[in-house]
Amino acid sequence: MFKLLYKEGNKRLGILKTKSGFIITPAFGPDATRGNIKFLSYIEFSELSETTSLKLQTNVVSENSSIDLAKDLFLNDEIQFILTNTYHMTSYPGAEFIQEMGGIHKFMKWNRPILTDSGGFQVFSLIHASQKLKGKVTDDGAFFTDPTSGTKVTLTPESAIEIQFKLDSDIMVVLDDCRHYQDHKELKKSVYRTIEWAKRCKKRFDELVSQNIQNNPSYKRPLLFAVIQGGTNYELRKYCVEKLLEIDFDGYGFGGWAINEKEYFPYDLLEYVAKLLPENKPRYAMGVGSPENIIKCIEYGYDLFDCVIPSRNGRHGLAYTTQGQIKINQSKYKRDKSPLDPNLKSQINQIPRYYIHHLFKTNDPAGGRILTIQNLKYYNYLIRTQFTNLSSLDEQTFE
Repeated sequence: MFKLLYKEGNKRLGILKTKSGFIITPAFGPDATRGNIKFLSYIEFSELSETTSLKLQTNVVSENSSIDLAKDLFLNDEIQFILTNTYHMTSYPGAEFIQEMGGIHKFMKWNRPILTDSGGFQVFSLIHASQKLKGKVTDDGAFFTDPTSGTKVTLTPESAIEIQFKLDSDIMVVLDDCRHYQDHKELKKSVYRTIEWAKRCKKRFDELVSQNIQNNPSYKRPLLFAVIQGGTNYELRKYCVEKLLEIDFDGYGFGGWAINEKEYFPYDLLEYVAKLLPENKPRYAMGVGSPENIIKCIEYGYDLFDCVIPSRNGRHGLAYTTQGQIKINQSKYKRDKSPLDPNLKSQINQIPRYYIHHLFKTNDPAGGRILTIQNLKYYNYLIRTQFTNLSSLDEQTFE
């Protein structure tokens, strides 16, 4: 399921097996919140997974060729997995509709691994962090109003898992009670609730796996990740890790909005939690983050990442490149004939900077599309280049 291949200090090169193929870790998964990376068409999305598109046309299905595909994606700075938002996909077009369309992979025309979150963070944003929307969280689940449709929503640990099975994702996530910084009493309550919900999620997950195997003996089991809560409190984080390890999951995510009121990113806490987690399970830094955050988390031993930063900033004119950040709206790029990032292998380098500048100045969405592709390419490049001896690894390392 997860195999650790190589280490440099605490940095981990691993391989994670899912029912839709392998992921070479560390890996970054872009957020396709509503079933697509915002601003990108399917054709443009293919620029980020060119190797995938080419090899899938040959109907590659064997396990060895799937490992080769993952290795090629990793070495060519291409996307290996994506993340979709369970709550938003359920709100529209609906989990039942996606199931009717053949599942999330066929719906999105993406045949590689897909991770679905549980909706826990949306519960946080719609209830705990909202001044307008009414809702509540109890030991039974979360109860709130959908801000788009106005309908009443009930989300329980069991229904969160049932929804993800309808979506038919590869990596599912338990429902957790996500919080920002609170007083110790509230934070402690959220940790206890997260643990109890994790037990209920695991129970329902096992039941549905068993049912699917009975109906189809060749059914491929998805993975289930737990979420570690506890805010900035070290003792609560440790307690949450210990209890979740007793339940036993396929992977563990550092969850919650741990940044404190001074907007300090909790590097020390992330490092502390990583040391508590087993070597043989993937570690997921949820919602991380900026290039600097990802580099640090790789150094601490985290394996999976997701964030809206590269796509959102790209839409607003900020490009991440191997030569530094570029704010393409600035006047100095009006006559710049150089490629956006000559050090990356990408079709984007056929487009001069002055033209991308022009697209943004004329409010053409094509500019945002170009920088979104660039930023996601850069993120994958950044992750790969964190290993100084990667070029010396032989073919057997990936087997």
